[in-house]
Amino acid sequence: MKALISTLIGIFAALIILLLVTCHKEKEEPETFEATIQVVDADTNEPIEGAKVRIRTTDDSCESATMTTDEQGECTFDYSDPEAELTQAVATKEGYRRGEGRLVELSFFEDDVLVIPLKKKDRQAIIDESETLGGGGDLKITLLWEDPSIDLDLHVLEPNGFELKYTDTLDVQTGGYLDLDWRPSRDDPAHIGENIYWSNPPRGQYKVWVRYYGPPTGDPTECNVIIKLRNHEPEIFNLSCPTPERNYQVKTFSIP
Repeated sequence: MKALISTLIGIFAALIILLLVTCHKEKEEPETFEATIQVVDADTNEPIEGAKVRIRTTDDSCESATMTTDEQGECTFDYSDPEAELTQAVATKEGYRRGEGRLVELSFFEDDVLVIPLKKKDRQAIIDESETLGGGGDLKITLLWEDPSIDLDLHVLEPNGFELKYTDTLDVQTGGYLDLDWRPSRDDPAHIGENIYWSNPPRGQYKVWVRYYGPPTGDPTECNVIIKLRNHEPEIFNLSCPTPERNYQVKTFSIP
């Protein structure tokens, strides 16, 4: 009788363990949804081939690999997210402003296609955006890019030999100040950029470059650097940065 009781207890314990394991596994495997995203030109409504699309949550806790749109401007993701209402698709393309769209409806209607229109970025749009980021003075240098998964850093070597960068943001001698140091998953993805300015910049030579911090994407990262000196017309430099952990020269100039 004791042996039978021990056997029954063992079987019961095994069933409890199996039930707990099954419940735990079910919790670890949320339902998977299929989301199709199409990227189009905001002015012509034509599909944009070669746009980069990724899915993220507001805290970037759930993120898929970046995909590229086909000839129809489309790509399809399989994703799972217990907080689907927080999920967004982010689309970027060289020459266009970044676009975003919510995926909440796609968790219930898998046949839907989320259309993300992208607006072309002209010279004035770049200048306008640079003026909204960070402070300004007689000299203002701003770095802009579109992909919120990428980290770029703005560097300026001043006439006195001081290098303004993310680890040295203020030169008390010249007043040069890096007041905007953007980082993925930390800062607002709607305002991506870095900015250095001087109220009264000293005379001498300035050297400007961009460092591609990372991560690698497989494609060159595009960015713009805008240099505005006093009442002169702003200069815009378009850079293509293919390799992380490398410096990309922008311009060397002098203030007489």
